[in-house]
Amino acid sequence: MSDWRRLFAWDHIPAVRHALLLLGVFLIILSPLVGAIPGPGGVFVFAAGFGLVLKYSGWAKRQYVRFKRSHPKKGGWVDWGLRRPSHRRREAIRKEREAEDGSDDAALTAPASD
Repeated sequence: MSDWRRLFAWDHIPAVRHALLLLGVFLIILSPLVGAIPGPGGVFVFAAGFGLVLKYSGWAKRQYVRFKRSHPKKGGWVDWGLRRPSHRRREAIRKEREAEDGSDDAALTAPASD
């Protein structure tokens, strides 16, 4: 983050970080109640709370990394939903590898011309 943006960021103050973490936990707890109302509101409330908790809790980050290692496909969906830069980077690497593997496979399966 550039210096001028850091001057206006409030999340470097510990009290604000703790308040945002508690807000995330509150939103996660609130999501089943909002989910009872017709519409997809509970999903969005849970996602917002989950994002706040992941951003401001070291313990939650470690648990999330463990989950992603044991369930990579599900972890990819969560990364996509949270729009994490690491997901975009891994997807670009995966597509690059598939393109390389696809070109090698095409050369191997192509019929030989006489």
